[in-house]
Amino acid sequence: MNVIKTMKPGQTGANRFLRKYGKQLVPVRYRRKPNDNKTYTTVEIIVDEREYAGKGLSILANHTDKRRQSVAIPIAFEEFQLRQQAKQIGAQWSKKT
Repeated sequence: MNVIKTMKPGQTGANRFLRKYGKQLVPVRYRRKPNDNKTYTTVEIIVDEREYAGKGLSILANHTDKRRQSVAIPIAFEEFQLRQQAKQIGAQWSKKT
């Protein structure tokens, strides 16, 4: 298929797709096949967004670092065994509730 026209969001001919996809819309393209009477409309949309890990750092390492956020889990004083298990895997006590 040959691209006959490409439009950015906000241009005439792309507005109806801008209303449908919003900020996710990148370009709208009109295409034709040789020896065909049809015009095909295609849209390119953003389906995922994430931070770039940077040079020398893998994306996995970047995501692993984000997963290490603290989470408060209440454990009663009487639950000695559970408290010990939590400490063994790196849990820290905090007086904040």
